[in-house]
Amino acid sequence: MSVLGHGASSTVFKAIHAPTLTVVAQKVIPIFDDQKRRQMVRELRALYGTTSQSQYVVDFYDAFVNPI
Repeated sequence: MSVLGHGASSTVFKAIHAPTLTVVAQKVIPIFDDQKRRQMVRELRALYGTTSQSQYVVDFYDAFVNPI
């Protein structure tokens, strides 16, 4: 994976979705900090159930927690 960019509380990587071989952007957010965890929940609530018909807005596929 290569780094596409950094934000205040996350890093975005270029990745491959293995089952479909689709290039995706993977946003990684460390959630050890309570404030970052609340921000992540807000972002996920906004993204779930949203579909975009615009070529300028990325599609949201899923989210997961890696306990490591």
